[in-house]
Amino acid sequence: MNLFGFKFDAVREARRLLQRRLLGGGNEGLELSRREDGYFPITSIHRADLEDRGFDVTQVTDEQMERLAEKMGEVYVESGAFWNHMEDLSEEMGIPYVGDPEDWPRRKVI
Repeated sequence: MNLFGFKFDAVREARRLLQRRLLGGGNEGLELSRREDGYFPITSIHRADLEDRGFDVTQVTDEQMERLAEKMGEVYVESGAFWNHMEDLSEEMGIPYVGDPEDWPRRKVI
């Protein structure tokens, strides 16, 4: 367990399942994932992203890229940034919050 009260093994497994669905082929995998599982990808990483930041990617393997993407996802969730951004952007987009404001320490009680 971590400070957010859930196991990262479950997050990792959900991410792996999503990645497997997406690897099924182009947009078909993405659309299937959206319809059946309710998951929506947030972002991706490309070797060009590393190059743009000054890294030599000539020897970088697909496995290293997959691990980097996995680690970045873990850090994003672990740091709390994922949840904070999700809440803030959901509010900005007008998605109604119906839960108890006490459940989210960041929530303002109006």
